[in-house]
Amino acid sequence: MRKMVFGIIIMLFLINPFNVSATPGFLRKDSIKECNGIKYGQHSSDNHWHVAVPNSKGGYNASGSPIYQDPCSDMNNNLDESYSNDYGNYNDTPVIIEKSSDLSLKSIKINDEEIAIKDEMNYETYAEEANIIVTPNDIKTTVEYNTSVKLDVGNNKVSITVTAEDSSRKIYILNIERLKELSSNNNAIIKIEGETINFRNGNSDLLTIPSSMDSLNIEYNLDDPNATIEIINNDDLKEGKNKITVRVTAENGDVKDYIINVDKNSALDENINGIIGVAVLGIIGFIIYLYVKKRKHNKS
Repeated sequence: MRKMVFGIIIMLFLINPFNVSATPGFLRKDSIKECNGIKYGQHSSDNHWHVAVPNSKGGYNASGSPIYQDPCSDMNNNLDESYSNDYGNYNDTPVIIEKSSDLSLKSIKINDEEIAIKDEMNYETYAEEANIIVTPNDIKTTVEYNTSVKLDVGNNKVSITVTAEDSSRKIYILNIERLKELSSNNNAIIKIEGETINFRNGNSDLLTIPSSMDSLNIEYNLDDPNATIEIINNDDLKEGKNKITVRVTAENGDVKDYIINVDKNSALDENINGIIGVAVLGIIGFIIYLYVKKRKHNKS
């Protein structure tokens, strides 16, 4: 009779070897391990695992159905449904993996230049297009944005939408300021008393002015209205050689100098020249007088 009962027990075990309830009693302390926030352990003589529940004696008791594979051997399979079906009702002790809520960014690059990351960022460029690369810290985080943006002069707003694994979301704002390309045109037309001055290698021909002139009446036309002009040494011209500088500065800061060479007569020279002129005129008048007188005498 005993042999028959023992045989029936053996047959039941062979028919359903994995659907075994938890063996009561302690789990070995040296077998306890934890993963995904759950502790597991083994009995002294078993090669399977149980969920470990702390007891009042400082040890652990077995809970749930036996697990015939190391539950911590593969952290990435999350103990899927196929494992549960193959090894019994393991879902009696479900493992909950908490999803990431990381919305932070590792880097942002604009035209290969990395910028500091803030909730709202500002960036300046002269480029007509911005190529943007955004990298999150968590590989499970998704990022949505325009990777290539055509830039208008002025501010261009770009939204970067970041969605974490747990579906939480954050929007970063990127303001890209496209700066206007500055002109390098520093050409000018210079006139004195309405007459255009020709320049060779930035210098004019020598201009002679009377002693009564203390400055020149200089007019100009700039090729680029955004350029600026400065006239230097045109006040209180001295007798003799003078150099007047007309300095034109382009919008981008490039400078071009136009030099006007001026020779101012002295009052003494002008007086001497006046006397000589009067004397010459007197001599010419006297010669004409003698000539006329001689002709009258010959006729008589």
